[in-house]
Amino acid sequence: ASTDNTLKIAEDILKNSGRVYKIINHEKNSGVSVSRNDGLDAARGEYIWFCDSDDLAEKIFVSSLVREAEDKNADFVFCGLKIYFKNENRFEAAGCIPEKPLGNSENYLRAWAKREIDFWSVCNCLFKKEFLKTNKLKFSEKLYVYEDGEFILKALALSSKISIIKEMLYIYIRHSELKATKIQEVLALAESFIPAKWRAGRCILKNTKDQYVKNYVFAYLIANGFIKLLTIYAKSGDEYKEKYYAKLKILRHKKIRKLMFSTIKFFFKEPELFFKALMILYFPNLYFKIRRKLK
Repeated sequence: ASTDNTLKIAEDILKNSGRVYKIINHEKNSGVSVSRNDGLDAARGEYIWFCDSDDLAEKIFVSSLVREAEDKNADFVFCGLKIYFKNENRFEAAGCIPEKPLGNSENYLRAWAKREIDFWSVCNCLFKKEFLKTNKLKFSEKLYVYEDGEFILKALALSSKISIIKEMLYIYIRHSELKATKIQEVLALAESFIPAKWRAGRCILKNTKDQYVKNYVFAYLIANGFIKLLTIYAKSGDEYKEKYYAKLKILRHKKIRKLMFSTIKFFFKEPELFFKALMILYFPNLYFKIRRKLK
């Protein structure tokens, strides 16, 4: 469903490439998650790579990741990623990555929970198709943000073997500085994050035995997402007051109240999170007024 002649360009390049290929042309733009899932269903190769249309990769990207996947018999492999700021003609490393492979998925989950490793794109990953098929891993099609995050966290939790390549072989193109986003768009993003984090969190809790990871998912990943959404409602003004109080109704559930109290486990790392949780639990009116003034 592109508007820039992509279909013809793709056909002109591929028809003389000598490669086996299939072009899927959507009648309307249904979002990146739908496109990736259609690609997954159509794929016949042994490995899957999701590449964003306006990014770049080093020439050795595929060969390097395939070699690593075969050598380590890994369910998925990821490499370093760098950002190219087009307007400034400069590169910058993105996120953090371990110096060497960490072994099983429990070690990667623990490193993620300790923020020693970042996962924010599927584009610098190579997945074994059989692994994705066996675990029925697909992108949530109602999501337009954080679909990468949910997918990768689920893959982490479900995999038996992961490997890494330290070199930054994938290049994310930043065409210009991000413009100020409208409050409606910010709210749409926040409202998408919460169910995505719930789903990813449930998958991790079901598949990990690491107590630190469980505490992080329960007390930080999910609770923080909920608190952030309420904070954005409060900062957005009186027109979102009704949504703020409607969302507070979820606190009637014992499990949700327990989740909010559990933020104390990260008190020494982020004390502000625990105090916000207490304010929302016991003084929701005051929290709304304070955040409204501090916007």
